[in-house]
Amino acid sequence: MALGRTAGSATTRSRIRRIAREVFADRFSRPAGVDLLLLARSDVSGHPRRQIRASLAELLTRLANALARRQADTTAHG
Repeated sequence: MALGRTAGSATTRSRIRRIAREVFADRFSRPAGVDLLLLARSDVSGHPRRQIRASLAELLTRLANALARRQADTTAHG
């Protein structure tokens, strides 16, 4: 998992990566051969952990839904 410098200092980026791993592990099984790149739009160092966790959970849910739709389309058309 990679996180760009826009997110904040190295300490902040490490904190965000830990939170992202927790959210991902809580909700999804880890697919083999998948890399995840997180791009923050701004410095998130001032945001509370609860808010970061909720935002990441929402994004990962949207990603999982999009991947499921893609898989269903591929199966239906292929």
